[in-house]
Amino acid sequence: MDLSSLDTATNTAVMEVRHPVTGEPLLTDDDLPITITLLSSDSDEYETAMHDAQRSAARAAAQTDGIADPAGTTRRAIAVLVRCIVGWENIIVDGEELPYSRSNAGTLLTKVRFIREQVSKFVANRANYLEDSKGES
Repeated sequence: MDLSSLDTATNTAVMEVRHPVTGEPLLTDDDLPITITLLSSDSDEYETAMHDAQRSAARAAAQTDGIADPAGTTRRAIAVLVRCIVGWENIIVDGEELPYSRSNAGTLLTKVRFIREQVSKFVANRANYLEDSKGES
């Protein structure tokens, strides 16, 4: 087996946003799927974002005599996930379609926590990025 066939570092995958209770795929009022396109946790972008978050955490710890800042930890986690989002379709917040941008991704993941949780789980699951695992060839 060629191990490079299992490398997900450059793959993207489309995540269907799901209802936080029922797990059903969410649709717009026009029955369009709500989706987010994501890089995997194996991507260079994710690794760089993690390094940035670790440096930020170390600086924060040095400034607070090692006292943890839970809000800072959450902000850093969101920043990592934002860097994995490369696009989306049909994201509507407060009655308006939200165009994709890194800034808007940060807003979305901060405001809609269940999406943050879904993105985190999806990015970490390599099976989402492997063609054979998605039922494709």
